[in-house]
Amino acid sequence: MASNNPVLERRFVRIPSIVPVNFQLLSSTGNPLDLEVRTAFTRDLCAGGLCLEIHSLPASLVTHLAEPRGDFGVVVDLEIPGRALRLWGRVAWQRQVSEGTKPMWLLGVQFRDLSPSDGEAIQAYAVRVARRPRIVKAVLATLAVLLVMAGGLYLWRVRGFESVLAETHENLDRARGHVTRSNDALGDMQLELRWLSVRAHELVQTLDASDVAEKTADAESTEERTVLKDLAASLDRLEVLIRRECKIKD
Repeated sequence: MASNNPVLERRFVRIPSIVPVNFQLLSSTGNPLDLEVRTAFTRDLCAGGLCLEIHSLPASLVTHLAEPRGDFGVVVDLEIPGRALRLWGRVAWQRQVSEGTKPMWLLGVQFRDLSPSDGEAIQAYAVRVARRPRIVKAVLATLAVLLVMAGGLYLWRVRGFESVLAETHENLDRARGHVTRSNDALGDMQLELRWLSVRAHELVQTLDASDVAEKTADAESTEERTVLKDLAASLDRLEVLIRRECKIKD
């Protein structure tokens, strides 16, 4: 923004601030050059004035702006937090530029009859708007760092869980091996008990056959047969219990 007043140039520093505004161009006598209120964006803003970036103008206004010695006024509606300002000024300079294939106009506006309180509010607002991109970048950078840290913590926890799962799997494999060996041992015990049970039954049958043949039976042989029968029955029950435990079928 250019100004013909060197005092304004020393007092106010242009602050790059992009905000939307409504504006209307005026003639040197203060009459609107166009009845339509248009929208533009500021390129910079301060208590002394602003730079308007206008992307679309009708041919009639372009003709006025192209006049080498045109004297134009402008009225700008600016929304700041808690206040709506209507600012009057003059067009200190104008320039047509092109970005890509679309031409646009830049207007340097110098405020007129601006109260000190409005000037301070505009200056403070311009500073906040100029800082906003830096604050956003700082917030995004902080979020990125937090996301990286959270991702690292998540990976660390996942690897910890994987280690615990692997150890648990190894323990289960060892326990399964112990169970298999115990089951095999029980199977061997079942076979031995079955053999002992069969031998006990055979011995009882032999004693019974011998008793029948001799037609005599003293108390001692009767007691031995009772013990052998009890032993055979106990071996049978023990064999059933072991078979049920290790699930070995006959």
